[in-house]
Amino acid sequence: MISELSTFESANKIQVESRNVIILKALLLVIIYINVTKVVLGSRFFTLFADGFTLCFAVHFLYQKWSHRERLHKIEKWVLAFMILGIVAIFHPNIPGVAVGMEGYRRLAFQMFGVIIGLSVITDRRTLFSIVKFLVIISTPVLIYAIKQFFNMSEFDEKLIESNTADILSYSIFDRIRAFSIFNGPFHLGIFGGFIFWLSFSLYRKMRKKIYLWISILAIFSVLVSLTRSSIIALAVSAVIIFVFFVKKDKMIIFLSILVMMIFLYIVMSYYLTEFTEVSQVLETISDFENVSSDHRLQSRFDVYDNGVNAVVLAPLGYGMGSGGDAMEFYFEPTNRFHMTTHNMFLKAGIEMGWFGLAVFVYLFVFFLRSIWKLFKQDSHSAVIFAGMLLIILITGITGSTIEAYPMNLIFWIFMGSLISISENGIDLKNEFVL
Repeated sequence: MISELSTFESANKIQVESRNVIILKALLLVIIYINVTKVVLGSRFFTLFADGFTLCFAVHFLYQKWSHRERLHKIEKWVLAFMILGIVAIFHPNIPGVAVGMEGYRRLAFQMFGVIIGLSVITDRRTLFSIVKFLVIISTPVLIYAIKQFFNMSEFDEKLIESNTADILSYSIFDRIRAFSIFNGPFHLGIFGGFIFWLSFSLYRKMRKKIYLWISILAIFSVLVSLTRSSIIALAVSAVIIFVFFVKKDKMIIFLSILVMMIFLYIVMSYYLTEFTEVSQVLETISDFENVSSDHRLQSRFDVYDNGVNAVVLAPLGYGMGSGGDAMEFYFEPTNRFHMTTHNMFLKAGIEMGWFGLAVFVYLFVFFLRSIWKLFKQDSHSAVIFAGMLLIILITGITGSTIEAYPMNLIFWIFMGSLISISENGIDLKNEFVL
């Protein structure tokens, strides 16, 4: 009788876990393609449907833990503390209105519900690679569309630009509109391409299926056609760091694979560089140190950082949600409220949430780094996924508020929640799932 009850409970648990995985896959599909509805339905506010989906999914897990009297993970507690502080910061006197504060909250704090979702759903290696495979598959059309967009900007693409709050200057460089696929800007595409590169590369390492190597190449192209320097640098630097520190086996095979990819890219890029000088100019600004030293945009960033640090020091409680948000200055300027486009995600957290919010934000990233190193000792395949995504966010976050780039921020938090769960649950290599 007891064994039958135990079997029933085990089967019921597996059924619930499978249902949660299906719901998570549906959520990922929605958040990646939700931007299209802004043009199709004529309202950018329809994207709030995805936020409602996220909220219900996360609250479901919190209620389950409360009803079963399960203790929250310490990271869940810190995330919830950060989010509650963010709610208070919506009503900061510096914020012109509640709607403005809520928009700032949605960008920075709200998407951290992803940590709770990832920690609750992706609890083992089998589920992780199932989610990774699904995400890579549904993202491939997005990458292809970005490359198409680079060659031919359609009327639909122009409507996508018009549906966003950012001005046209955010989309252009060297008098050319940068590819952004179906996202809110080229920076979003650059981060997304970096994510998909590491997800598909990890699948290739694990399964040795060439299709994932080709998707990795597509991801590299998507980063290049976004014409965003920080994303190109992030992908290159993350590749060097992971190859040196995280790849334990098959270094020669991986090196040869990268070499083949580089030769292929060189042949294709030789065509790019003769037909599209903007790619050449962007790469030149990265590789030429003389250009870097005379780069006025980069120098202005350091001025912003200096002013931003001083602003954080002077305001222990911060300036409220949205006061450090990109393309939100037009809310603040008419009433002479404080706003700063920070160009740094840690500075953004400090400006909007004050000293405590900044401390929690930094602590989360330190904890993620420690968890990746812990997981690396057990399973390098899984560790590369998380390390690649974290490095993309950290490197691009140095010169941009990339943590507010939707839906990349939600995807990032979901995977970081999964990182915590998998690194602490251990790896059962004997019961490894084969895709």
